[in-house]
Amino acid sequence: MLDTLSDHKAKQNEESMLKFFRIVRQNLTAKGKLKNYILYAVGEIFLVVVGILLAISLNNLNQAKIAENDLQKKVQKIREEVYQDSLLFEHIIEYNNQKIETIERMASLIEENISYDDYLQLIEFLNRESGRTRTFSPKSQTYTGLTTSGEFSKIKNDSLKNKVAFLYSYYEHMSKINYSTIENLQSYRQKLFSNGILSAKYINEEKKQSEEGFLYMKKKLSDPNQKVIFENYLYLEKEMCELVTKRCHQIFGAMHGLPLRPLKK
Repeated sequence: MLDTLSDHKAKQNEESMLKFFRIVRQNLTAKGKLKNYILYAVGEIFLVVVGILLAISLNNLNQAKIAENDLQKKVQKIREEVYQDSLLFEHIIEYNNQKIETIERMASLIEENISYDDYLQLIEFLNRESGRTRTFSPKSQTYTGLTTSGEFSKIKNDSLKNKVAFLYSYYEHMSKINYSTIENLQSYRQKLFSNGILSAKYINEEKKQSEEGFLYMKKKLSDPNQKVIFENYLYLEKEMCELVTKRCHQIFGAMHGLPLRPLKK
């Protein structure tokens, strides 16, 4: 609304100036003062040019101010997204810590004389939790948009800009490492089946409580070599959870000073 009033006032001033120059021009031509008219005409052209340049300059300043405000909003959005990511990482740490405790309990059950109840716990873990983890998938849409458009380089706060750039490059680095870690675990899990230590026949929902599956597991655990392979798998999964937790803590360090709690609307 203020911009509309300002534009209206400027238009009125422009019309008043043009009316004034029109009257002066008519007086000069009526009196036959050609030289004065030429000087007047040059002056009028000069003033018009100055007015145009001034208008362009003011418009550029206004557009620059709008762009700067928009950039600041996007920077704030990034910091709010980092805050949301920090909550996600806290949840991931809690999940993996709980899973580490579960894995340690499952590892203690791997004995030749495993009881039927312990067998059921172990199979339930292998069926529902084993081979899965919660890793991070940070929000990066705003940051990606700024870097793609070239706006990111226009952030004036160099310290903030460097922290944001480092954090998102760290995200990418950690995501690649986690992906590789999970792939290794899945590959090792597959060996449990290919070596006959585990059988898909007894891990599914219908067969997991069967006496046949229980006897199959006891037989496999009676073989020291297969028992060790099974234990190694569980400890590899535990190590994966510990690494994910460690990386989340490292990311917390890289976040220092960036998270911004969103304002309540």
